[in-house]
Amino acid sequence: MLIGMELFAYKVMFDDDDMPISFDSEGRNTSVGHSPRANFNYPARALTTIFIVAVGDDWNAIMYSYYRAFHISSKVSAYLVVLFFIIMFVFMNMLLLNLFLAILLETYGDKPKDDDLIAEDNDEEAEEDIGPVYIAL
Repeated sequence: MLIGMELFAYKVMFDDDDMPISFDSEGRNTSVGHSPRANFNYPARALTTIFIVAVGDDWNAIMYSYYRAFHISSKVSAYLVVLFFIIMFVFMNMLLLNLFLAILLETYGDKPKDDDLIAEDNDEEAEEDIGPVYIAL
């Protein structure tokens, strides 16, 4: 979250025609515009943006809007934006997969104590003598 806020906070804005707004050399925008809905301007919005990327809910559209905004200043920074989003997507998916697998292993893991108790109960029931069996004709 902090890396995204440091790199992208208040640096991506679009005008009413959905065209990126350029910034001057001091980092100030040259006209009035609005930030995309998924942005890194505030911590809550940054967490929401990271969550959207983590679950894969149209994260490439977010990446593309940031790519378009940074492509105005330099192509190198635009490619670094793409690299950042791809690394974040892969890392967050690996993290969520590991958490999911840990929960599954904890829930359905090897429980020998319960299996041993069940096996002992079955052995005791099999050893019980039910006595002679008479068949009526």
